[in-house]
Amino acid sequence: MTTSPGTIGVITCTHDPGSRLDAFTEKLRGLASWADRVVLVDDASGDGSRDALRRVAEELENVLFVALPTNVGVARARNHALALCDTDWVWFVDDDDDWPDDVGAVLRAATTTDADLVQFRAEYCPTTGDPVRVVDGIDEEKTVSGEQGRAALLHGTIGGFLWSKLIKRHVLGEDPFPPISAHSDVVGAARALSAARRVAFRSAVVYRYVHESGSVSRRRDPDWTALEHACHQVLDLVGDSADSTDRTLFVATFLCRALLRTPVRTGVSRVARQQASAMVRSTWRELDHTPVRDRAPFLWAILSIASLSPRTARGIYTVAYGALDSARWWRRVVGAAARAGRRR
Repeated sequence: MTTSPGTIGVITCTHDPGSRLDAFTEKLRGLASWADRVVLVDDASGDGSRDALRRVAEELENVLFVALPTNVGVARARNHALALCDTDWVWFVDDDDDWPDDVGAVLRAATTTDADLVQFRAEYCPTTGDPVRVVDGIDEEKTVSGEQGRAALLHGTIGGFLWSKLIKRHVLGEDPFPPISAHSDVVGAARALSAARRVAFRSAVVYRYVHESGSVSRRRDPDWTALEHACHQVLDLVGDSADSTDRTLFVATFLCRALLRTPVRTGVSRVARQQASAMVRSTWRELDHTPVRDRAPFLWAILSIASLSPRTARGIYTVAYGALDSARWWRRVVGAAARAGRRR
């Protein structure tokens, strides 16, 4: 079933963009060329970018610029922007990422669906170089019930990223993003899915996530309590429609696996590593291990090891990720060579 095209609002929040400012202002002009409304919130930048952003916004009649007097964090900034956006649909972007030139046409076409949330695909890209993998969505075109969409979030078929989703404004409600230091986006996605009647999957890639070393998810002192809070809020929002197995697997993957994997991948401080190990032990102790063993045997094994020796578990992850990174590197090399051969 299709409906008439709806209006699209783009929300973006920035804080001290620094050297990214010029590139971001160009992307802002591009967004304004097709979006019905762009809400740009400056979260109390102190690098001199605020006035430059204000001037660009004044040139573009469909861009609303909001300057917050104090730094409130991305979750509150997004809530503030959302309250000022009255379009049918909402798309969230970050100032340090990128998206295809034709994204407006792709998103506009998706507004004719009868779903309340459209899940696209997104690519992960290092600071320099080509995208290395798809990090969200599926290579399939289908529409499912809201209940199936909620289950997909718990299964990981739908990721917690905002920028891979076009969301009906009304399913987000008021203040969908909790004021936590990280992972508020997955809670916002869960809130939208909790009210969605239908969820559509589209195979188009609409976003390129550029993972920089200074991002929130790569801090040396991550806030593990924010991760735990987000996990429980997601379960409160979408877990009622899932069975105990799905809920257990979500805790094991979203919380426990992240507590093991993040110290290996990002090099957190010793104190943060110890805190993560303690949280893994306490969380794993409370879970039913049977569904994890049956559905995710490697995860079950490594969490069981981590409950006895976190260092050993981290060592296993280090070796596993080393092999995975090598395989990805070789695939990129072979792919580049194949493309060069075809050009000849």
